[in-house]
Amino acid sequence: MDPEIAFRATECLCKCCLHASDVNEWRKALLHLLLLSFSSETKDNPQNGKQKACLSRFMPIFAAISRQNQILLAEVMIDALDNLKERDMQLTAINVTALASYITNLTSLNILGPNAPDRKKGSAHSHLATLVLTALKNNADNYFASVYCKILSDLELNESMTIDDFNTLLFLCTDVCNESTTEKAKDIKHIQQFMKRLTYLKEKMGSMPPARPESVASSIEELRLTPSTPIQRAKPSRMASSKRRRISRAAKANHQFYNADDTIAEEDDEEEGLLEQ
Repeated sequence: MDPEIAFRATECLCKCCLHASDVNEWRKALLHLLLLSFSSETKDNPQNGKQKACLSRFMPIFAAISRQNQILLAEVMIDALDNLKERDMQLTAINVTALASYITNLTSLNILGPNAPDRKKGSAHSHLATLVLTALKNNADNYFASVYCKILSDLELNESMTIDDFNTLLFLCTDVCNESTTEKAKDIKHIQQFMKRLTYLKEKMGSMPPARPESVASSIEELRLTPSTPIQRAKPSRMASSKRRRISRAAKANHQFYNADDTIAEEDDEEEGLLEQ
């Protein structure tokens, strides 16, 4: 295909996926774009530079929009690997390991935009872990089993996961290990290490005190003064200032009056003393 036509077609599909009201309708297009991104024909052909640049820009933007988009990318990655396995395609044409690592990075919380509507739900890696373990349970061959187990070792786990998420993943890990879907000791080790991480974080969450209600937390934040909030003192009114001045003058006059009385009293005593003499 002419490189310019390939670029225009790719650009059109990227725009459709970005602006679609229901991106699930463009699932097959996303699958095509993902495989195209790691195709040796796209990456190694200098004439496809514009197409390659378009794809490298599209994927991070798509993943940053929402957690739902990240989940869709994770599901499309599993579809892509299944597609390659079922069609018995030459794996040299698609860098499967690089593809899996790329999607693992794109579905992390760091990629998700700060204004994403579902960012509070946390990382999409818990969903990706479920997909990977389910694929391993369905008897993936040794090559793909190694790819899946490597994904598990790179996944991020955090407190946004629920107890049900932990229980589901631990159950799947136990099933995969018991059924021995992979013959490689290294792959089994990846699964066991993933189980240890799950168990540790689950126990850590169980020992944490319950979170305060949001209404209480927000009211405390409203009352708390931040360092950037200066304490403003009320300025005295003119009436109060003039009143203080009058009181001050009166006190001064009284002081002078009492001092004058003492002086007069002392002079009277001196006169009486002279008369007596």
